[in-house]
Amino acid sequence: MIVNFPPSLKQAYVTPLIKKASLDKEEMKNYRPVSNIPIISKLIEKIVSSRILQHLAFNNLHTNFQSAYKKHHSSESALLRLANDILRYIDNKKSVLLILLDLSAAFDTIDYDILLARAHSRFGIDGKALYWLNAYLKDRMQTVSIDNNKATPSPLKYGVPQGSVLGPLLFTMYTAPVADIAERHGVNYHLYADDTQLYVPLDNTLGTASYQKESIEKCVVEIADWMNSNKLKLNSDKTDVIVFGTNKALIDLNFNSVQIKSSSVPVSSSVKNLGCYLDANFTMSCQINNICQQSYYHLKNIGMIRSYINKDTAQLLVSSLVMSRIDYCNSLLTGVSLNSITKLQRYKISQPGLYPVLKSISTLHLS
Repeated sequence: MIVNFPPSLKQAYVTPLIKKASLDKEEMKNYRPVSNIPIISKLIEKIVSSRILQHLAFNNLHTNFQSAYKKHHSSESALLRLANDILRYIDNKKSVLLILLDLSAAFDTIDYDILLARAHSRFGIDGKALYWLNAYLKDRMQTVSIDNNKATPSPLKYGVPQGSVLGPLLFTMYTAPVADIAERHGVNYHLYADDTQLYVPLDNTLGTASYQKESIEKCVVEIADWMNSNKLKLNSDKTDVIVFGTNKALIDLNFNSVQIKSSSVPVSSSVKNLGCYLDANFTMSCQINNICQQSYYHLKNIGMIRSYINKDTAQLLVSSLVMSRIDYCNSLLTGVSLNSITKLQRYKISQPGLYPVLKSISTLHLS
């Protein structure tokens, strides 16, 4: 059976992009290899991605609690589910231990043979569709481009291209067994692409809570072993741990760290999860403080140039730099304290010259 994907569409120019402006630019690990792929390839991938998603939905093959690349799901739906579970447990006089797993170069180490075997055995992709995936994945070439200086083309033997349409979906299929491991250990989980959230309720008595803590530690160890055997690497240095609960419960439990194999990961007072900051009491105060800090910074800069730009341009800047931060996952702010909401409302008067602009586009209710 001859199924082909043109070699000309499997050539990518890779541009290293710094992950964060604050990171050391001399460290290669701080760069993300983003592939510039031919537009025709992306159009074909879009069609194939749509067909695969239809196949997964029709045959009920989606991973439970995977919110990436699913209709009516998003990072906000993943966080809402997590928030609902945490608040429900706290209402029932329990605390919650959350572990956020981090992978090193997650998209870059996928083994094609393992992926194709899993696509066939777990997701029922066979025949011409499987042959097409094989042709799409293998014999790819990439050329690193820095400041218009291009390296010699080299073969891509592992990984899905970052910047492709199909790559992220294939990654979620590749890592689907992580959900099986969590379920086997009785650990709650929610996935969003390569972001894995594992959490368990803790009884607020040290003996029982220690046993529950051990169950999630064993789960993480098995996930780490599975990742090693599947050419993935769990990065314990960037794995975050937090315990949610009342102040009294947190003092009584006094959990300082979680053991992941030979690494002891400290318990944090706040963590960043899918772009949102969560604090140990789940008051969303860290998230609100971050929104305010970023909003005031950008509003101040926009205010300095307001007299040089028209209203439409000012609205565009405020919408993209300020309102986008306030609107992102704002359903998590339901039920927060009045003082916290007041903080968010103050941004409208932080720059008097921008008040008409802010008033015209604001989605927050002003009292």
